[in-house]
Amino acid sequence: VLDQWTSARPVIEPGRVAEPPYDALLSGDTSLEAWVAASPLRVDPVFDERPFFFARQKPWGIPSLMAKNLVWVLVPVLALLGGFSLLGKPRGESAALYGSSLVYFASLGLGFIAVELCLLQRLTLLLGHPIFTLSILLFTLLAASGLGSAFSKRFSAPVACVAAALLGAVYAIALPKVVTALLPLSLAGRIAAAVILVAPLGFVMGMPFPSGLRRVGHGPFPAPPFYWGLNGIFSVIGSIGTVLLAVTWGFKLAALLGAACYLLAAVSFSALEQKTASE
Repeated sequence: VLDQWTSARPVIEPGRVAEPPYDALLSGDTSLEAWVAASPLRVDPVFDERPFFFARQKPWGIPSLMAKNLVWVLVPVLALLGGFSLLGKPRGESAALYGSSLVYFASLGLGFIAVELCLLQRLTLLLGHPIFTLSILLFTLLAASGLGSAFSKRFSAPVACVAAALLGAVYAIALPKVVTALLPLSLAGRIAAAVILVAPLGFVMGMPFPSGLRRVGHGPFPAPPFYWGLNGIFSVIGSIGTVLLAVTWGFKLAALLGAACYLLAAVSFSALEQKTASE
């Protein structure tokens, strides 16, 4: 039967000597670590942290076809971003204030999508099916963000951003262990746990965007639709960047960088307040 295969090439078969490069590994002439390091492709084990079995190219693991396709997506998006940013500044107004507002809304777009995609990966392991995860995650995250938007006037934007960054970092580090501990629960219990886990993070992540929109539309800041567009562009860039980071270094680092974007947003909003007060 093995001799009749046409779509695969067997490399390890019972009763036959393994072909190179597997012979040295299976005979014990080299260690697994040395064999992995010497391989022209990434052959290290695939884990939930980086579950991309197709990501074998060294050093980054990104397949060449995937990289080319992502470039074709990113180039027009970045070109649109450049023109969007250059033409958006009101004439005769402060470039520093305008730049701070760009950083603020760009950070929110990057951070939100990065945290969302990493949550999607983690909760897929908990709920067992991407359809369950997508529906439950999106519903809970958007509903909680909407509630956060309604309460955004009661909290300062920097405080909300720092809270989102801290929660995002805690989730990035602790969620894999929490998910493992929750796996014995029934499906209903795991769904309830997912909602409870996502809601607090969604609540604080929903506050910074409307808080920022209330400060624009005058002086050096374009009207709110401009920042809606800017946020959307960076959501596209962030989704691609999150996938690239996850493929290369894993979801934990991608989630931590998404959380760090909220710290950058907190700093840029504070700068806006200080500069506005000085003027």
